[in-house]
Amino acid sequence: PVPEAPDLTQLAPGLRERVSYDYGAGSISVTGALTQPERKALEDCFKGEEAKKVVTRIYERSRGRRPASADTVEPFVVPALCVRVQGEFEWFEEQFLDEAWDLAKCSPILTEAEFSSVIETTADGLVDVTDLGKVETRFVEPIREQLSLLRAEPAWTVPGLVNWLDHNMAHEDVTQTQATLFIKAAVEAVMASRSATVDQLARVKFRLGKALEVLIARHRQEMRNKGYQAALLSYTSPASEAETTVDKPFVITPEQYSPNKFYEGPHGFNHHAFKVIGAFDTDEEFECARYIDRLPQVRRWVRNLVKSATASFWLQTSTDKFYPDFVVELKDGRFLVVEYKGEDRWSTDDSKEKRAIGELWADRSKGTCMFVMPKGKDWGAINGLLSK
Repeated sequence: PVPEAPDLTQLAPGLRERVSYDYGAGSISVTGALTQPERKALEDCFKGEEAKKVVTRIYERSRGRRPASADTVEPFVVPALCVRVQGEFEWFEEQFLDEAWDLAKCSPILTEAEFSSVIETTADGLVDVTDLGKVETRFVEPIREQLSLLRAEPAWTVPGLVNWLDHNMAHEDVTQTQATLFIKAAVEAVMASRSATVDQLARVKFRLGKALEVLIARHRQEMRNKGYQAALLSYTSPASEAETTVDKPFVITPEQYSPNKFYEGPHGFNHHAFKVIGAFDTDEEFECARYIDRLPQVRRWVRNLVKSATASFWLQTSTDKFYPDFVVELKDGRFLVVEYKGEDRWSTDDSKEKRAIGELWADRSKGTCMFVMPKGKDWGAINGLLSK
């Protein structure tokens, strides 16, 4: 309930759609979490201070905060990069894997490096000292036997070997029909290129299966890369439904923030969000954290934890989740994400992909989020971004 009716006409369309006022009940409702700029805009819809205090309570509740007390530590509520799926926000995670791919159309060729037709074995033997004091080695079989695909394992057929390989390989995202066609083509290609019989291949079926799993994994990753790049191109379009929003945020609470290793150095940080701080991997990361802690625009920051699904901020890449080093909440309500990279790694493909997804997260936030990856100790890049 609010003591006066608001003038909602001045709100931006995105926020206006999420705010409603019931004239009969004299109450206001807000859907989703409010950012600091949205809070200010909603406060400006009222004239009286009591109504503005109601907006403050709505803001606190929308961001998952309990009533303030001396012992209360606010959770970190960080906007997430989302896409609309059937009208609902979902984290941009692995939607690019939804694109259909046909394993049967991929190359089934196993190179000699991937599946060698020469197998080396060692034999059991005895090492003894003769009466003359010389070391003598006697083997039951030769030390090394090099045979093309070793001995044959009889009574196998190509369909039988293909069926065995299919049932002993993991390929949950590939239909059995596709897998069978692919494996059959691979088996026939090995037989043709190595002049091998099906009985000889059956003798090394476990090794052949492992080689095929690696080949399928490589094709899968190539498909992921293509789908991911297509998704990024789509989401950078102004017409796309990608959005960085607090409607489905990352929430990091002090109870969830539990590093495997803690920072225990002598330097005291003034603005880390929680009492404990996750350990820094390098001296350069520590220097970066110290620079962030001293910035006048910083309200608080957190050393982001790696591979902690319930207590971290992450962005999806084509291979895995990217956990930037630092998440910073500024005094004006905006968020800054910082990923330190040494100069020797700043231009790698991995770093380029992380910059691309970080910049997309910032771009789709409508000015509420920023991302920076300093090149080595170029801490000025952080301040330069804040000054824009």
